[in-house]
Amino acid sequence: AIVDFNQVLQINPNLAEAYGSRGLIRNQMGDKQGALADFEKAAQLFQQQGDLASYQQTQQYIRQLQPFR
Repeated sequence: AIVDFNQVLQINPNLAEAYGSRGLIRNQMGDKQGALADFEKAAQLFQQQGDLASYQQTQQYIRQLQPFR
């Protein structure tokens, strides 16, 4: 699944949902640093795109991963 999201993000690097989904998968696989980086990028894009609900949800994921920074 990560390979698929990598390909999607090569085609459209502004797809916040793809960063968020890849972050969830990375988190499940134990890659906390990678997940955090993806969630931070997703949050930035959601905020730029005016998607406040998704931005807030992504911020919750970031807060949960803060200890792994």
